[in-house]
Amino acid sequence: MKVSLPCFLLFIVSLVSGLLPAQTDFRLPLEKITATGNFCEIRPGHFHAGLDLRTDSKKNLPIYAIADGYISRIKISTYGYGHVIYITHPGGYVSVYAHQHHFSDKLEKYMRKKQEAEETFELEAFPAKDELPIKKSEIIGYTGNTGSSQAPHLHFEIRDEKTETALNPFKYFNLTDSVAPGIEGIYFFDTNDLNATPVIEKKKITEAATVTKTKKGEPKSESIALKDTFLLPECSGFGFSAYDRHIKNGNKNQIYSATLFLDNKIYYKHTYDTMGFDESRYIHCFTDLSKEYKADRIQKCFLNKNEFLGIFSDVSNNGELFLKDTSVHKLQLICEDAMGNKQSISFCIKRKKDLALPEIKKYKYDCLKELVFQDEDMKLVFPERCFFNDFNLFYTKSKKPADRHSVYVFGVKTSMFLPCSVYLKLRPTPVDTSKLCIIEATTGTYCGGQIKDGFLFATPRMLGSFLISQDTVAPTIKPLQNLTKNKDVSKLTKLDFKIEDKLSGIGKFKVFINDKWYYSTHESKEHKITYTFDEATPKGELAFVLKVWDKKNNLTEYKAQISR
Repeated sequence: MKVSLPCFLLFIVSLVSGLLPAQTDFRLPLEKITATGNFCEIRPGHFHAGLDLRTDSKKNLPIYAIADGYISRIKISTYGYGHVIYITHPGGYVSVYAHQHHFSDKLEKYMRKKQEAEETFELEAFPAKDELPIKKSEIIGYTGNTGSSQAPHLHFEIRDEKTETALNPFKYFNLTDSVAPGIEGIYFFDTNDLNATPVIEKKKITEAATVTKTKKGEPKSESIALKDTFLLPECSGFGFSAYDRHIKNGNKNQIYSATLFLDNKIYYKHTYDTMGFDESRYIHCFTDLSKEYKADRIQKCFLNKNEFLGIFSDVSNNGELFLKDTSVHKLQLICEDAMGNKQSISFCIKRKKDLALPEIKKYKYDCLKELVFQDEDMKLVFPERCFFNDFNLFYTKSKKPADRHSVYVFGVKTSMFLPCSVYLKLRPTPVDTSKLCIIEATTGTYCGGQIKDGFLFATPRMLGSFLISQDTVAPTIKPLQNLTKNKDVSKLTKLDFKIEDKLSGIGKFKVFINDKWYYSTHESKEHKITYTFDEATPKGELAFVLKVWDKKNNLTEYKAQISR
């Protein structure tokens, strides 16, 4: 197994401004912060790439540049990071400030000019190095809840300028922390088949930790010694659940590092220093995301064949435990935070007597190689590293004339690291081909659809039954105010519209007043478009038009005669 250098990280913090970093001259991005989410936390589909800084559900708190630099990227989106700013600093660092409510005045004017020129709300710009210089402590924006955020907060990151990998922000600020991590549970997995690794032994940790006396200012050290001896098959894997708190009774967040010792020798280690965004989907094999264990946030200490995370070091035997004898062996796990505080737990393991190792299940296809199925009606491409382990895969095509555009792909029950490619042959059809798309029939999931060399092409991240469908239904628009003909809106500050699309999703939108484009906003999680009246809005009788397209270019228009 390929093993590379460490990856990502950790916990929670409550601070006041004014603390200067030890390793760099960065200041804090908010006046007063508490980090409710930290680096490399286990999330449902990814590792968290930065810190979530609490704003107590408030919006419009000022955000400060952590150092001199220049804005190298600025984006407004209805998804993802929403309103986000990227600042490049001397020394090769980039700081990221996401989910902003709005930008500072000079940045708002910069983006509004570009939005008006392109008649679009969603926009991404890459200013030149001398175009938008920024000084340390300059206000660059205000906290909010835009994009895929679920509550007002600031998502903050530090990245490497050259590699664009996310760096652990806590390594760049001098913080105080005297709270050791806590180990909540240990787990053993059957690793005979890495595509299915059920938990075979587990224990919730309720024992109190013993605190080792340390000098004032030194990291805290705690230990737990279990009397348990776990009986295991010849081959198994270990995992654990743990957390770290930066302050007493603070949020439970990610630890910094975990080291596993077998008979007093290092057997496995992972450390959260950096995380590449192309590595984040390894979360699907690093933890157990099943309904039973999802909340436990288990960190597995054994590797899949395709698990090239940069967090691993000192890994023996892929991290799997091979018990060739029936002697008692000692395991010790040490969990540490970024400030050196640690908690350890030790216990014994032993092979079950006379338990034969089952035959290792073999799979037909190598997950590190590309696999292609192809005939005159379809083509399926699974790129190298598409799956986390070797796999079996099969497909069947419908023989019914009405379903001749469908193919059912089935095989291993596992998440996919990379999307596959599905090509379905286009047949003569009276339907406008620009409206054709590929869906997964069981879930109704829209997978996309582009025409390429006589095939309809999509890149799903799932196996299933794929077929050619069509999207000819335009989005729906519902005004949230009563806009009757010649409605006087002079007492209103804004107009809100609920928008929805049942298949391909909202693509773009535009607001026109008297045939001229005007700026409006879209909040995707609320399915809402808002036009706010300002000094640019004309007076008198107005012809108001909202146009909304879905991703297959189906258009709905809402028209109203209003007066102001």
